[in-house]
Amino acid sequence: MKYKILNLLILFFCFNSIIAQETLPNFNAFFLGGNKAQITWINNFSNCTQISIQKSYDSTKFFQTIFTTQSPELPANGFVDNNYLPQIKTWYRIFYVTDTVGSFFFTKSKTPIIEVKEPKKNFPITISNEEKTDIKAAVDNKINTTIEPPIQIPLEIKIKIFFKKPDSLISILNTTDFLNFKDSLNRFTKDTLTNFKHYEYMLKPYVPIVIWKPSLFVYSNKNGVIELYNPAYKTKQYKIIVFDKNGKECFRIKQLKTEKLFLEKSNFLQSGWYNFELYEEDKLKERNKFLVEKDKIN
Repeated sequence: MKYKILNLLILFFCFNSIIAQETLPNFNAFFLGGNKAQITWINNFSNCTQISIQKSYDSTKFFQTIFTTQSPELPANGFVDNNYLPQIKTWYRIFYVTDTVGSFFFTKSKTPIIEVKEPKKNFPITISNEEKTDIKAAVDNKINTTIEPPIQIPLEIKIKIFFKKPDSLISILNTTDFLNFKDSLNRFTKDTLTNFKHYEYMLKPYVPIVIWKPSLFVYSNKNGVIELYNPAYKTKQYKIIVFDKNGKECFRIKQLKTEKLFLEKSNFLQSGWYNFELYEEDKLKERNKFLVEKDKIN
């Protein structure tokens, strides 16, 4: 009689919700918005001794238990994960055990979906006067048919950040700090963060393409001759140092005494790029380069 009353209560108060739930080894996983995901199930195993919810950021491995129900025998139960991160692909599965020796099972993993609620339907229920009396007595005796409050076990995921190569660890972050770091990186920098291993990311700084701008003071003219233009030579002292592509000094001119100066081809042993430093009153004014073209060399 007790089980009959319990079944009637479930049918009377929870019919629509039970219809929508899945029976183990199936279960439902819904995204509730924010950082909440709900896991619900129907348990038809009367000899069930343990039911645990497991969570992972991989569909087949790295699962960790985040909740174990205190009442595995309840026919309908559920759990709300308040640490769900919708920005990261997350999988849930249920581990359950029966009192038969060696009988333990894992459900298939699934990710939370947005629940689409259908309009409630009114199902006619015929209850005899005797059954009504039994239901009233059961309610008065506070028979529990509700989902028990969850006891959460915090899931700590540590994410490693490396700089440009795998042996250069720079930080270990939890999921919240990692998402904040990733968001700041995308918003304020052009650096990239690449996942190369489970819970491990590579930080690669943005390297801009250098666009060369010819100097206004030292340049190759239309005849291929290197020309030095110094309009303020009468009021300020200038000097120039020229280097080869390897950074070795080729020559220097300690003082530019004319508005224009042409560097003879004999100053350059081969064609190619040459770097220079132009100083004004012994302070660096410009660091740049110029090209000596091959067909312009004698």
